Amino acid sequence: MVNESRDVPAKRPLHRSPRGTALSRAVLGVLLSALSLVVVGSSSVAGATTPTRVWSDQEVAAALNIGSGSFGGIGGVSCPTSSFCATGGAYKDSAGKYQAFVSTWNGSTWNDQEVAAALNVGGNAYVYAVSCSSATFCVAGGYYRDSANRYQSFVSTWNGSIWTSQEIAGALNLGGSSWAQAVSCVSPTFCAVGGFYYDSAGNSQPYVATWNGTAWTSQEVAASSAGSIAEVYSVSCVSATFCVAGGAFQPSGSAYQSFVATWNGTTWTSQEIVGALNAGGNSQVNSVSCTTSTFCVAGGYYADVAHHSQSFVSTWNGSTWIDQEVAGALNVAGDSLVNSVSCSTLSFCVAGGSYAAVLGQSQSFVSTWNGSTWSDQELAGALNAGNYSQMNSVSCSSATFCVAGGEYKDSANHYQSYVSTWNGSTWSDQELA
Repeated sequence: MVNESRDVPAKRPLHRSPRGTALSRAVLGVLLSALSLVVVGSSSVAGATTPTRVWSDQEVAAALNIGSGSFGGIGGVSCPTSSFCATGGAYKDSAGKYQAFVSTWNGSTWNDQEVAAALNVGGNAYVYAVSCSSATFCVAGGYYRDSANRYQSFVSTWNGSIWTSQEIAGALNLGGSSWAQAVSCVSPTFCAVGGFYYDSAGNSQPYVATWNGTAWTSQEVAASSAGSIAEVYSVSCVSATFCVAGGAFQPSGSAYQSFVATWNGTTWTSQEIVGALNAGGNSQVNSVSCTTSTFCVAGGYYADVAHHSQSFVSTWNGSTWIDQEVAGALNVAGDSLVNSVSCSTLSFCVAGGSYAAVLGQSQSFVSTWNGSTWSDQELAGALNAGNYSQMNSVSCSSATFCVAGGEYKDSANHYQSYVSTWNGSTWSDQELA
């Protein structure tokens, strides 16, 4: 449930999520964007010439983040070109209030700006997700706290020069808590935002709001199966007539189950996935990536018959979802999940997250799809001296270039950020910031 008294904004999953907080994803988000911006040479990969990239670390929102015991975190990042990115999150102002911000990259500098300030009279706002279709159109989504101390979903739209914020899902939010958690934009005339709201009985329900170029239309999804509790965690759109949203639901008095909802341009159609695998009754979709209307991959976790958490991917072929465990051979201690999925084509995807090794220590992993099979491997193993590592996010632009990022514990048990880059044959791990 939403903790109305919490001090630090953090992504609120339904019943289980990675340890990675918005702050840990912050470094990942901005630095992932920076990778594509700095090209210093070239190298040969599998017979092809590809750019050699370096990481340039940079703080954002520093001038805004002046509150005592300052907090800064990034919840999302989107780069439609190498000379434009948008990222967003939260900072602590001089009055100790949490404010939502966005920062845009113009190819050389980051420009910070507060958003949803007029809405956020309760002093707790956060941007969770950002999606840009071009340098002149982006949507950021998150939550703010109104004058009645209730959490409301908002979106902020970028037109190339200014951000304009507005509430969404207000008519649905009878229980007084609503968060936007995922955004996907394909053009200035179509976006989808997913999240949850509380109904009049105080139960969380999943919604998706669609943008048609002039207005937002919010509607509940998974209504027939949601029962008492449900949320949307991820949305992926390839056009104005095809999107997939994913999350979890809990029928009254029953266990958590994964669901996907498919958009055909007019309606959302929801269905359960991973049901046959989820014998232990605890399943959730954390991420969805679609390349066409006939190919998507959803990833998350389920509980097996022994109630051990296992990672899964579910692949959409245009008519059915095909469920499959990943990282099973790695996950000997029975605690694994997929946090993120990215597909560049029908024959190349990467899913990643964490698993528990033989002594129970958490390790990062990726699983790569070649069009027919998934191949699992550990990431950041040499860095993970403190026996804790988790991959939080991955982004692939092609079969020969991906970036995965997350966190690990060093030998002093301090949390550190890392990225791992894929060149078509190997992953190379590196500490950041």
